[in-house]
Amino acid sequence: MFDTTGKLRFSDTTLRDGEQAPGVVFSLADKLRIAAALDGLGVDEAEVGAPAMGAEELGGLRVLAAQGFRMRLSCWCRALEEDVYAAAKAGIGTVNISFPVSDILLGSMDRCRDWVLHHLDSVLPFAAHAGCAFSVGLQDAGRADPAFLEKVVRAIAESGAFRVRVSDTVGILNPFTTAVLVARVRSAAPRLGVSFHAHNDLGMAVANALAAAQAGADTLDCTVNGLGERAGNCPLEELLFALKYSAGLPLTWDPAKLSALCGLTAEASGRPVPSAKPVTGAMALRHESGIHVRSLLKDPLSYAAYPPSALGLADHAYALGKHSGAAGVKAFFAVHGLALAFEDVRKVAEAVRQASRRLKRDLDEHEVLELYTLETRPLSRPHFDCADLAALSRAGA
Repeated sequence: MFDTTGKLRFSDTTLRDGEQAPGVVFSLADKLRIAAALDGLGVDEAEVGAPAMGAEELGGLRVLAAQGFRMRLSCWCRALEEDVYAAAKAGIGTVNISFPVSDILLGSMDRCRDWVLHHLDSVLPFAAHAGCAFSVGLQDAGRADPAFLEKVVRAIAESGAFRVRVSDTVGILNPFTTAVLVARVRSAAPRLGVSFHAHNDLGMAVANALAAAQAGADTLDCTVNGLGERAGNCPLEELLFALKYSAGLPLTWDPAKLSALCGLTAEASGRPVPSAKPVTGAMALRHESGIHVRSLLKDPLSYAAYPPSALGLADHAYALGKHSGAAGVKAFFAVHGLALAFEDVRKVAEAVRQASRRLKRDLDEHEVLELYTLETRPLSRPHFDCADLAALSRAGA
């Protein structure tokens, strides 16, 4: 469990909602590896599939249920007794039974509010009789009529459910409306567990999850790398970092296990991690600006929200390019065992900036070393162009 206070739980739905992302198909081997990595990392719950997907899905659920994971395993079920029965037969002891609650979703499904109330009265007792622990999901809760929503939540509280899942199904909420919604649900059923399920359509999934926790949600849904439909779900790794380094919660995790989980999921899903993605993107701890680099070399938190050690890294990554200064150049050559004189540092720094402008990118390690040779040999060349640099780079490759 990440939260050392024991007040906040994490429910990962990579293997259910994450796999609903277009084009993502996990094999059973993929699911077993990801589930084991989630369990090793310390998530409290993993939603591992949906019985409605058919016989092959159910077979996979039985295999996952037999692994003996420490985390709770759950399934996503429609508001149908047959889904609950299939999950129970597969050995999954917890079901998340989902109901649309906004008029726009109900209308699109040819349902009505009375249908919701009727099926609450039939499906939930069936789940209890089947011996399942059951959570009830409220699809599109943010666009539901507040009075109807409260009526539904009170019915759920009386049914024996252990939790209500408040879902921002289309990512329309913001931190302020999220807080109001979660507080309303908490007020309607003070003793019922509340989870919050965020989508990232408007880029606010992590912020909304934080707002939900502050308003009383005790479980936060997430997926690894934010994998999910459309713009994805609340990313587990970003959520952890935001809760610890922005909200100040006493969370702990193994950096190596988190990085391995993100890499494994990226590979299995065929969705590489974008370079500029927060926390795990290749650029998240990479710096070029001379002012920034100079400060970071003195204090690794001067221009960073969290230390590199949070991701299992020894230091920030420093790029040499158009905005580089003397400090970055000097540090680069120190790593290579070279202590440059001030004049050589100045020459190489200027050469790096010129080359970067011409190439419209930063320079790789070999290119910088070639520039050092050009700029510091006794009979230095008065000028070189991109073709020269590229040729040197190819020759040394």
